[in-house]
Amino acid sequence: MNEYFVHDYSQEMGRIFGTPVYWYGAVYTIGFVGIFLWLFVRRNRIGLNRRDVFEFMVFVATGILIGGRVFDIAVYEFEYYRQHPLDSLNWWKGGLASHGVLIGSATAVILFCWLRQKPFVRIADELVVPAAFLFAVGRIGNFIEGGVIGAPTNVPWAFIYEGLVEPRHPVALYESMKNFLIVPILILILRRYPAGISAFVDHPGRGA
Repeated sequence: MNEYFVHDYSQEMGRIFGTPVYWYGAVYTIGFVGIFLWLFVRRNRIGLNRRDVFEFMVFVATGILIGGRVFDIAVYEFEYYRQHPLDSLNWWKGGLASHGVLIGSATAVILFCWLRQKPFVRIADELVVPAAFLFAVGRIGNFIEGGVIGAPTNVPWAFIYEGLVEPRHPVALYESMKNFLIVPILILILRRYPAGISAFVDHPGRGA
């Protein structure tokens, strides 16, 4: 009989001055830092200055957190949160749906570009690399949280999750690895086709 891995990871990665630091929030913080550093280094390529990058991160982080949380509550866990509405504020317990993250971040980017008169497609093109990184580290958080569980399997690397008898595929790790692998591919594509190379994207005088 195979001895499978047991998913019994602590949600806390440690404590700072007695305050718990949770893996789920920590990995998203790493993802946000990755987006910030990528845009800060490459800001001149897409018509942003330092202030723009900081403001952009406020827009995007807010869009991701709100969009991901609202989508998760409304689509996946509505009945629970309908009965426990205050638990919707427990961000540290996870619950950011990837579809909501996409919707929230896209809305934030559109709003930022509209308010600051920046070229949306050029910025969106540039974002594909740090976005893939964000989803890669985010899925690690999903795995530790135990909120994304795959189909039953008997592969040697299967995991036994709490409350489930059959071993399951660690699909969150699969997706994380996939996203990490496409990061260098996207970097190569951006080198070959710089962000915003399109006749209908660049407008003289915009994004300066």
